Amino acid sequence: MRLRAHQRLPATYSAILVVGDARFAVRFVDVSNSGAKLAGNIILQDQIFGALHFGNSIVAIQVRWFQAGRCGVKFDRLLSAEEMAVIRHLRTVKKVAGKVQAPRPRFTELR
Repeated sequence: MRLRAHQRLPATYSAILVVGDARFAVRFVDVSNSGAKLAGNIILQDQIFGALHFGNSIVAIQVRWFQAGRCGVKFDRLLSAEEMAVIRHLRTVKKVAGKVQAPRPRFTELR
């Protein structure tokens, strides 16, 4: 079994997958800095190239696998902490001692 170089995190953000002249509305199922699992009404082939549009970013991708409306994509570069925060619906990203950190979820007491 092959271990992933980057941890996959759950996500539900929407994006547009562009492959050739075709455009597909997709959503992230999970994401890491180097790739993602996407779901949507998509029909693709393995090992093809395209682009993924989300937030204010566009990243080139390679479709690594496709099966029943889901696909795994590899990004051509590592996503930044800011891009990961957008995909994971985190509101802000802060720097602490030169390192970028996403905020921790806030819990409020229900009365």
